[in-house]
Amino acid sequence: MKSYNSLSTILIAAIAGSASADVIITGIIDGDLSGGNPKAIELYVDGTVDFTGFDLFRSSNGNAFGAAGGMDALGTITDSFVYLVGNGASGLTSFQSVFGNSGDFANTFSMGNVTGNGNDGFQILDASSAVLDQVWQADGTSYYADSYMYRVDGTGPEGAVWTASNWTVGSVEDMNAEQTGIATPFGTYQVPTPGAMSLLAMGGLVSTRRRRA
Repeated sequence: MKSYNSLSTILIAAIAGSASADVIITGIIDGDLSGGNPKAIELYVDGTVDFTGFDLFRSSNGNAFGAAGGMDALGTITDSFVYLVGNGASGLTSFQSVFGNSGDFANTFSMGNVTGNGNDGFQILDASSAVLDQVWQADGTSYYADSYMYRVDGTGPEGAVWTASNWTVGSVEDMNAEQTGIATPFGTYQVPTPGAMSLLAMGGLVSTRRRRA
């Protein structure tokens, strides 16, 4: 019994010690509706994050990353999806007409420089200017033109890198303007269960879940 209690203590400590707050770029969309809408970046906030001082950097057409806009307006977010939507008021209206504005899509924010033609990369930087995550390598290739990319469950954040195998790319047909809706996996990303990697090291199994606020 004593050894059992000791093992339980170790597992609980490992799970607690692995808990952290992360901002993960989980999706990006280059719409094909009127005006090239919707254009948006999906984030998942795992834990509680105050976005004061955070920045969104953009690589336009394969050029170097540069400041695209501050993220102070997001305030503090806990265990939720966040959508940075381009093209101003019309872009926001287009996004909400497709995805709605409640539940997982309640946190939508207009960001002027969330734009491009499927060949623009983006980075999220924290208040210390550290790159937390990145979507798409800055080489100018039209990788998700008139389509979307979505992160594989349980991957990320990756800092200032982009790993192609951690992403899926939608088909152009998914974004056809003739459709009444757009078929994307937005709002479905799952993060690793807290402590999963510690349990894996001890011979356990890794599971995923998406925490809701």
